[in-house]
Amino acid sequence: MLGFPIGAVLLERNELEMAEKHVQESLDLLAKGPIRNDFGQGYALLAMIKQAQGDRERAVQLIERALQIAEYAEIPRIIQLVQAYRARIWLAQGENDLALNWAGGYRLIGPTEYPREIEDLTLAQVLIQQEQYAETYSLLDGLLVKARAAGRYGRVIEILILLAMVYFCENRTSEAWSFLEESLRSACREGYIRVYVDKGEPMRALLKRYKDKRDEENEKIQPKEDELFDYVDQLLVAFEKGYINQQ
Repeated sequence: MLGFPIGAVLLERNELEMAEKHVQESLDLLAKGPIRNDFGQGYALLAMIKQAQGDRERAVQLIERALQIAEYAEIPRIIQLVQAYRARIWLAQGENDLALNWAGGYRLIGPTEYPREIEDLTLAQVLIQQEQYAETYSLLDGLLVKARAAGRYGRVIEILILLAMVYFCENRTSEAWSFLEESLRSACREGYIRVYVDKGEPMRALLKRYKDKRDEENEKIQPKEDELFDYVDQLLVAFEKGYINQQ
């Protein structure tokens, strides 16, 4: 359904009401048509939208419904994907033990014939939360090579953000700024907001430190860089106005 990818893009841009509208309309159409099931992926996306809106209870209800549908369909790929989205909601709601339990089970899964970027990036967030930085570097470096080669630029942005967070956590700020700036240049063109805001307080602190650093340097800024720094300001405002998770 076209409404699902449109809704996903609108979610990234923090246009939450429109994102919800597109996804809900697609779910309603599915319920009336000959193909009545998306195997839970639509409800998982709607759950992420409700989480972004700060509706914690509804987000949990929707992600559990998505998982029930996926398990009924018995498609391992979709089950694993929806479980990863549920782990992201747990992280956003401060349920770190539940997310850690998910990560333990996920790491037991052997190689598969299909990519698992959402799952692996969710695992990376859990590893960062657990301060398991060496494993996080290894995981993200491999994902970055594959995502670049395949031209999956949305995934590249998220990988760069997580790498920036890891380096920042280890006080390796030079590397952190490099990965952060690369992510910002790409995300700015797309108008992405949630990919930063959904990383929670650690991401807000990183962006604030980056902004303060550039302000302190007091150097001549080219117009292209001005746009980038305006974007950082926009992200920080989104953190202040929007729902911030509890990681």
